[in-house]
Amino acid sequence: MPQVERHTSGLITGGPDELFRLQHPVAERRFQKKVQIPDSLSPKEILQLPLLFEGEKRIRFNPTYGGIFIKRYRTRRRKKEMDINQDEQGIQESFPIDIGKKTKLEVEPEWPQLGTVENAIKTAKHIVEENSVDSHRVKKLESTLQLTHYLFEAFTSGEITDENLREYLGTGYEMLQQSGMLRPGSPNREDAVEQIVSALDKDSLGRFNPLISKTRLASASIKLLYENLVAGQTVQKYTYLLNALLYVERESERMYLEQILRQSLLILNLSPNNPVFKQFRDALQENAFQLLGLDVMKVAPYRRPALWYLMYVFGYPDGIERGDYRYVFGKSFTRESMFEIGRIHENDDDSPESNQKFLDRLQSASVLIQEVLEFGEKELNKPSKSKKRRSSDSQGIV
Repeated sequence: MPQVERHTSGLITGGPDELFRLQHPVAERRFQKKVQIPDSLSPKEILQLPLLFEGEKRIRFNPTYGGIFIKRYRTRRRKKEMDINQDEQGIQESFPIDIGKKTKLEVEPEWPQLGTVENAIKTAKHIVEENSVDSHRVKKLESTLQLTHYLFEAFTSGEITDENLREYLGTGYEMLQQSGMLRPGSPNREDAVEQIVSALDKDSLGRFNPLISKTRLASASIKLLYENLVAGQTVQKYTYLLNALLYVERESERMYLEQILRQSLLILNLSPNNPVFKQFRDALQENAFQLLGLDVMKVAPYRRPALWYLMYVFGYPDGIERGDYRYVFGKSFTRESMFEIGRIHENDDDSPESNQKFLDRLQSASVLIQEVLEFGEKELNKPSKSKKRRSSDSQGIV
């Protein structure tokens, strides 16, 4: 197949309608306008998007370009200032956690935009790895939980006294620092660390009070156990999203594209004068609309190339679906391109000249499908550009 200049990136990012320049001189003069895809949508707008999977309300997709949104819950804190005593003030000066703050935790839904299905898969996989039993994050929680149990027993046995309390504070601080628990994290984790530090201090009246200290340690243990529970639920949720939904959707759409590509390549070997040309063309059209239709090809980076293949090669379908395809095509590309599709196909017939034009369009469209399949494979195997950001996203997700 002849080489055609690559314009796949425009399909995925929603940039200029470079698709129509692929060997179509009339279109090349027309489609210069950019399609603006918003960087983000409001929660209200996202809730109006269609579900990617029937009955699964946590995943939606943008029908304009196939971008994926997965619902998560983020725990946020609202702080209220409180007075702290002189001893606590001395600790606060050298300790990077707000001691003496009362916090109100609120759980808020979020809909992060994950873009392509490959990026959604990589994000979900990363979250599973970050919250698995053997992950560094869970090991930190376990070691801190062991510290709270040790301190609780030390208060109970009398090992910790008024005289050595400050010494244990220094030891506890050092252990928390080594484990990485002093770095910003989820509100529950930060509260647990604050409770541990407060347990190694005197009470609000300036007294050594083992009972209050053990109460604070018990509170810290509950928060740490909750974090472990959240991690387990997160692994369960995102493993299900990966194996049962996202992987299956990606492989299905790629399989349909590959099938249509193989069928297209067979027709490209036919002569436009071949007496069976119309039979092969009609069979391809029927299969293409069945496998690449709007209700089948849903996710980026495959939705827009599939839609363009159908419209550019065959034109708008007859019947009640015609209006749906015109509307989605105009939203996915430009209003001008929506009208140009009609002009491209207005003189289609069964003549050898028309068959040759069909082959020219099919050749360009086949190259495009081949490119987007290659792009998707590279995208899945490409390291994330911002692993640090995705790591922080894995906290507080259920």
